[in-house]
Amino acid sequence: MIRFILSLIIGSLLALSAWADTGGGEANHNLYEAVSRDMQAKWDKWDSLSLEKQQIMRQRYRAWKQLPPEKKRRLRQALAGFRQLPLEERQRIRRHFGNFGKLSPEERRHVRARYEKWKKLPPEKRKKIRKNYQRFNKLTPDQRKKWLKKYRHWKKLSPAKKRQIKNKIKRRR
Repeated sequence: MIRFILSLIIGSLLALSAWADTGGGEANHNLYEAVSRDMQAKWDKWDSLSLEKQQIMRQRYRAWKQLPPEKKRRLRQALAGFRQLPLEERQRIRRHFGNFGKLSPEERRHVRARYEKWKKLPPEKRKKIRKNYQRFNKLTPDQRKKWLKKYRHWKKLSPAKKRQIKNKIKRRR
């Protein structure tokens, strides 16, 4: 939507300046008419938005204007990369971020903190976590319940008891 608002402003300015610079000749008048039609279509689209969505778009536009140029450049690159993804992947990401938008501010801070922690992990550790997550997802609901029950019990054990169990498992192998 930010692109929409920017295109409205830039399109209007370009059309008016081109028309005014040449005294408003026939060719420029045609350009002005074409841009005016395009601008009217965009304004109609804006008017079709609810007042609540218009307000959200205004807030986002103000936030965009406050961003440093480097951040804007990175966001534009991310958007270009997103558009190159297959449709299924884009839909998955939209669902995922739709759920993120439903979280409370505190929950969002928690998710962001965990993501920062995730990014700092070495690649081999992340790979191992993904593999274990996929294995867990393949379990039946009953198997998951049993695993979670054992995991909760494990978390309550002292470090010494955990070492003892790990050593016992190693000896069995």
